[in-house]
Amino acid sequence: MHAPFFLALFFLITRTWAGGFQGALEKVLLYAAYEIDGLNEPSSRKLGFRCVTWIDKDDMCKDDEWEECKPKPPTDRTRCNFNELHVHMGKADPKWKVVAGEDQNTRTPDIKGTAININTLFTTPPRSKVPNTPPFKAMKTTSANYNKFILDVGEVVAASSKHKDATNQHLFDQFQSCLDQLKVARTGDHGPYLLEHARERLGKAKGMEIKTMDLGVNPVSDPPERWSTVDWAATSLAARKAGITDSDKLINDFRKKWYSDDRTAGQHHAVIKSFKRVDDMMGRWCR
Repeated sequence: MHAPFFLALFFLITRTWAGGFQGALEKVLLYAAYEIDGLNEPSSRKLGFRCVTWIDKDDMCKDDEWEECKPKPPTDRTRCNFNELHVHMGKADPKWKVVAGEDQNTRTPDIKGTAININTLFTTPPRSKVPNTPPFKAMKTTSANYNKFILDVGEVVAASSKHKDATNQHLFDQFQSCLDQLKVARTGDHGPYLLEHARERLGKAKGMEIKTMDLGVNPVSDPPERWSTVDWAATSLAARKAGITDSDKLINDFRKKWYSDDRTAGQHHAVIKSFKRVDDMMGRWCR
């Protein structure tokens, strides 16, 4: 993936796993992975299954009993469309037409438009936020751990790349494009939180000028707001030019202390690293 972007992403701390526009994008990403998994033999598929009875205390599916998503009749399709998959996983209203545009059966829905629709539908009262998708409601899994879920989805896509050819390249392109947009959304959504702490602990306390990176407009902000986050490379360079020769050490110390002092920060840093690992998988196997 692109090194400068991931340098910024690596330092980012998120407050939530999903929710908002980034949570909506994760649902689009999951459908893209589901379509790719459909290239495998039916007996080998993992996505689009929900556990009948999940046992939280044991972190396992009782009797290893899974229900596969099936398209709503009458139809000639053998696989669920976007709407059906998310109804199967729970929380989505069966009456919703979530996909942007007229074709609700498209295998590669418009990513941004569909994510905006998801966000709108889930935040319209009486609903209030885009919900997380429990791993065991989306795929055959051995854990409810979200980081494992992210990696498992990536591994399904990477392993399925052996079936990639000119007729299905668009499915892999869809997954990668969605992954790229998701990373920008996560970075932009939580940029203000990162900037606040960096300005306090490195700016005021250490005299460093915190440089920012513009990431574009948040598609669901009203009024429109631009996303931004810390540009760590530019910040470190400016600090060195200003005579702060140990800027890299100060930045690393800030990160280390923040991660150790803030339990939430440490947990969600792991989520960011999981998405980075998925992107690394795509680089090795799917491009």
